[in-house]
Amino acid sequence: MLYKKLKYILIVILLVSCAKPQPSEDQITGTWKGLDGARIELNANHKVKIVNYPLNLNNSNFKGTLNGSGTWKIYKDKRDPWWSIEILAENDKMIPELQSKGIAIELFITQSGLLGNGSQVKNLFIWKGDPDLDDRYQFYKN
Repeated sequence: MLYKKLKYILIVILLVSCAKPQPSEDQITGTWKGLDGARIELNANHKVKIVNYPLNLNNSNFKGTLNGSGTWKIYKDKRDPWWSIEILAENDKMIPELQSKGIAIELFITQSGLLGNGSQVKNLFIWKGDPDLDDRYQFYKN
């Protein structure tokens, strides 16, 4: 009986420890840079400016970089453990593979803190490939 109670308590602790509160806009707004020079500027008015974002992060068949602007919002999909930022952007030039200028980017938010206490945004990332391999392209706040 004691074993079952302990097992239940451990499961609850594990689930709660994985829960992270919604990041504040103050933590999200600002300039985020990738290691190869890509830059995303998230403004308080929910406008975004993007410089040299590698298009192959969205699809390995895409070539070139995204340079443009658009809008962003914070959201959480029930299937993902992370909060995310959805960016809808217009490139400065046509993206041949899409035959349009528009593209959507989903960046996941990595947060610190245990049990949601003192949770701070550490970085933003997009999967470069198989999430099981934990291969990420990361952006760090400038």
